[in-house]
Formats: sequence, C-alpha cells, structure tokens
Amino acid sequence: MEPNLARFRAALMRELRAFFSDRAFLEVETPRLAPYLIPEAHLEVFSTEYLRSGSSVPLYLIPSPELWLKQLIPRGYGNLFEIGKCFRNEEQMGSAHNPEFTMLEWYMLNADYRQSLQLFSELLQALCTALADSPGADASSLQRASQPVETVTVRDAVRTYGGIDLAEHGSDGSLRRAALQTGLSLGQDDDWNTVFDRLMLDMVEPQLPCDRPVALIDYPARVSTLATTAGSPSPDTAAAGDTAAAGLEYRTVERWELYLAGLELVNCYSEEIDTARIGEFFAREQQKKRTMGRSEHAVPQHFPAVFENSYPRCSGGAMGVDRLMMALTGRKRMNEVIFFSLSDTLLPR
Repeated sequence: MEPNLARFRAALMRELRAFFSDRAFLEVETPRLAPYLIPEAHLEVFSTEYLRSGSSVPLYLIPSPELWLKQLIPRGYGNLFEIGKCFRNEEQMGSAHNPEFTMLEWYMLNADYRQSLQLFSELLQALCTALADSPGADASSLQRASQPVETVTVRDAVRTYGGIDLAEHGSDGSLRRAALQTGLSLGQDDDWNTVFDRLMLDMVEPQLPCDRPVALIDYPARVSTLATTAGSPSPDTAAAGDTAAAGLEYRTVERWELYLAGLELVNCYSEEIDTARIGEFFAREQQKKRTMGRSEHAVPQHFPAVFENSYPRCSGGAMGVDRLMMALTGRKRMNEVIFFSLSDTLLPR
C-alpha cells in the first residue's frame, strides 16, 4: 500500500470511530477465536485448536462478530459497534476478496433496516466531507460516494436487469426455466436459491449504476438469513399455468445490501429475534452445510435462548472496510489498500 493510501486508511478508521462514537454507539471488542459459530452454509471457516494439559479444544476464526455482539445487546450496553479482523476460508484471492479482512459491524436498538440505511447514508456523507483533503483522497470517488443512496427492491432489480419477476416463479423448476431462457448456464438440479444467486451475480450486480450508492432492499424470504420477515405477503404468486408454483407466495425480509463503485459493500437486516425462527435457521443451515460437504463446526446451542425475555428490536449492519477503502480511493484491487494480502504473503515479491 502506498504511503498516502496508508495515511488515508488511518484517517478513515479515525472517522469511522468518531461517527459512531458521536452518536452514542459503544465500541466493543469481541473474540476472534471462538469455540462455536453460527451455522452459515455459504461460508467455510478456518479451524485450529487450543492445547491444554495434553488435550485440545477445537477453535475457529470468526467470519463475523455477530454471535458475540448479539449476546451483548440484552445486557444494557446500548447501541454497539466493532471494527476488527474477520476470516473466511475458501475465499478467493481476487480483486475484491482476501481471506482475512476488516469488518465494521453495528447494532442499533429500537430501529429497523430502513433506519440503519439512513444511518449509513449519513456515514457516507460524513466520510466524504471529512476525508476530502486527506492524503490519498480521490475527488471523483468521493463525489460518487456522496451522492444520495438510490434504493431499489430486489424484485424490481431482477425484473429490470434479468427480465424475470421473482413473484411469478415460486418453484425451483419455474425459476430455473425462466433463467435458462435468459441464457444463463445452469445445472438441471439447481434449486431456487442457487438460481437466484446466479441471477444476482451474473445479471443484476454487473448492471447496477456505479456513479452513486445503490441499496437493494427487501430480499426474498426464501434466501435464508436471520432477518425479520416483512409484514404481509405479496398478493403476487405463481404465473398462470405453473402448477408447481401455485400457492407459493412471494415474501420478503427486511434486508438491504449496498453497492458502491461496483462493489458489494454492506449487508444489513432488521434482526430476527424470535427464538423459534432462530432455532429453525440453525437447523436449516446445518443441514445445508452437510449437503454441501462443508466442514461442520460446533454450534452454540444456547444462542436462541439469548433472545428470550424481551430482547429489544434492533437492526444490524456489516460493512467491508477494505472495500470501502477501494470505493473511496478509486482503487480496483484490494491488495492496493491493505498492507499485506494473503496472496502477497504466500508468494512474496
């Protein structure tokens, strides 16, 4: 990383902390090594062990601080944020990925995902103003980031950029057939979620505007997350004649993801706090991990019970700090904005 970019990064970290601290968020530090993790089928993790008295205890490098921050919320600390290293195994070492990365995660009490989006919009504005004269600043990138956030529902985005109305294709086969007609190459057994992911990656994300921040909101409820389900189901159901999809309502969850300069930057929910639904998520994701052949890890069996006894309504967001650095400085590769990427350490220059 160039010296001026290092100075910009240091200024960015100061401003991130100042923004949340000025709004009465408490900065905390939670474990990087954990004996258990939330089961997330799409993530592979790093495992290690703690040696003691001739025995060993399995430990894992955390993919996010979510598990620990959510346990702090009912203890009276108020709004929380954390900036720290996270780790994801099998993460490709490419232009926007590194297996070790820096994440900002925040939780705002008595708030929903739209209030978190407003908070993040204010954060972008504050950063662009505060960092304008910092060494390494890129005026055009900051100008782009300072534009008002455009919000688009996921359903509208897929309809606009892929020509498919998700509400009309409730079954695996129906969505797969519609996607094949667009020219996507798919496996004959690909399920709804797999096809949806391909539509997002291959057709939606590459066409999103790059001259302003764009938030895709209201994700399909079929995409498994710990987000709250939105109010009432849409009256739109299956397409006429698609008997396999008949009766499958199109529901959404209170979630948004924000894109800036072509980078997926933030993922945010109105957090699920229903104990039964959290337990169902755990069971579902554990089964998916087995089906996908991913290494299984210990799961916190006590975690759903954390949400009993009047757990407060809240919204949580997670942002890739390294990607934000890229977006604000106009850099195209992550190894330009961090001191040492894993690819550099594995293959020293």
